[in-house]
Amino acid sequence: MHTMYIITSASNVILAVTMTATRNIYGNIETSDGIVGVLNANILKVETVPEGVAPFTYCYTPEKGFYPYVEPPEPVPEQSENELLMSYVIDVDYRVTMIELGLV
Repeated sequence: MHTMYIITSASNVILAVTMTATRNIYGNIETSDGIVGVLNANILKVETVPEGVAPFTYCYTPEKGFYPYVEPPEPVPEQSENELLMSYVIDVDYRVTMIELGLV
């Protein structure tokens, strides 16, 4: 059985699964498949990699092992002050129009 290497990001997302991994003088990680140039990437040695584990779909830590990567939800953008004001003006304009037409 060959030793495998898992390259993970600082947030434990698997970036690469490879047979070789060494950090070069520039801080990049050279693997048997190419170069991983991600800041704060980790090189972790593992004995086996479960079937189906692929980069960017799984995470890995020695404590937790392999687990699916769940993308965090995108934050809901807050309305700017201008957008809130414009929304208010449109609402007031609609109400005034309804009163002028005698519909309220």
